[in-house]
Order: sequence, then structure tokens, then C-alpha cells
Amino acid sequence: MILSFLKEDYLKQGTKPSQLLISYDIYYEILKGDGAIQSCYKLDKEGKLGIDICGCQVYVVDYLDSPFKWLV
Repeated sequence: MILSFLKEDYLKQGTKPSQLLISYDIYYEILKGDGAIQSCYKLDKEGKLGIDICGCQVYVVDYLDSPFKWLV
């Protein structure tokens, strides 16, 4: 669910990337109240929507814990 073109290069920047880019749909699902997922992210409720990469609008979320167990 993490945008595939970011999967390798972006996530290899150190062992714990400080930010991830996720799609609007995933961001919305997180905001809908899955506490387990919310515990991994400090969400920007205003949303940094408008970042457009390869035709996809994405949100930026701050990394707090490993997202891989939630976003695979």
C-alpha cells in the first residue's frame, strides 16, 4: 500500500525514515479510527494533501514505529 516507487529508495534512507508518503485512501482509513495504525503515526490532521507524485496525491505522515506490519 505504500506507493511502490518509494518502496526501495525512500525507505532505505537510514533504518528509521522520519516520514512516509501514503495515498489519500490509506490516510483516510487511518483517520477513521484504527487505533493500532494511529499509534504508529503522528498524523497531520490538516493533511499535507496536494503533494503530487507521478499523478498520485499523497499525504506525509511522521514515522513513530515500524509501518511495515500495518501497511503491507
